[in-house]
Amino acid sequence: MKRKLIAGFSILIAGTVAALALFAGMEVKTDKENVVAGRLIGKWKTNAAISERLRGETVKEETVIFAEDASVAAKVPDKYAEALKQKQVYLAGTMSKDGKNYPFILIEHKGNPHIFYFREKGGDPMGDGESFNLTIAPAKDKAKDLLFIGGDFNNQPFTAFERVE
Repeated sequence: MKRKLIAGFSILIAGTVAALALFAGMEVKTDKENVVAGRLIGKWKTNAAISERLRGETVKEETVIFAEDASVAAKVPDKYAEALKQKQVYLAGTMSKDGKNYPFILIEHKGNPHIFYFREKGGDPMGDGESFNLTIAPAKDKAKDLLFIGGDFNNQPFTAFERVE
């Protein structure tokens, strides 16, 4: 009887742990060959000349800062995690832009490096999801890397950024 009770209790615990794992959010799985994940962290400012060439118009100068925080992946709300569950998260953290911080995850979407970030909505800091494509052209000297940020579809021109050290 005691063995059956212990066995039943063990099954209950295992089932509970498995159920919690399903709702524990996403996790970062690094890949040293992922160029964007390996070089994105840092401060970037608009490169006006390249951006204007790509966009065909004058661009405003802006600064974007990416900081790593793997815990962001585990906080992805269920309503987004369900849609993103088949995606590998290569990097997670906070993107700072225009004086605001946005939690983000870096995934691959339709073959492209893709940032999925969250904005505050209705008091929930991760209540609204947005996204964009991006890529990095690594330079011999990391300080000379270029970051290109586009829209969330491939029919939108990119804006070029250079690293600020």
